[in-house]
Amino acid sequence: MPPTPRSPQKPYISPHAWAQFIDAVAPLELTGPRALELALDSYARDLIPVAAIEDIDAGGGRKQVNMRISGAVWQRADEKRQDEGRYANMATLVSKLIGAIAQGRLSITMTVTPSPADPRTTAPQLEARGGITPSPLAA
Repeated sequence: MPPTPRSPQKPYISPHAWAQFIDAVAPLELTGPRALELALDSYARDLIPVAAIEDIDAGGGRKQVNMRISGAVWQRADEKRQDEGRYANMATLVSKLIGAIAQGRLSITMTVTPSPADPRTTAPQLEARGGITPSPLAA
């Protein structure tokens, strides 16, 4: 399977918030850009409740952070953001997502399960998707 093409993105975000986010995803052995890509994909697929990120402060002292993110994921998240009219730009959305993950409001999970299309699978199962889910601690 060929690797996902990733394009350069340069959101203006708080370096402090980015560092906290990197620390939060480090135990998962994910890079910051890859973890953010999962969060953006989950946002684009309506898997993140607005309440989990709405009151996150985007933070001051924003600086441009260079990263490579799937262009298709970035575009889907941006289209959803524009359709909802909730956030002024992608930097605000990114700041809210990384803040929610750093604060433990959202958790990144990944699961491997047998494919239901494989005849060797004894019981059909739904194919698991990696993604972002609300943290039980955020309730």
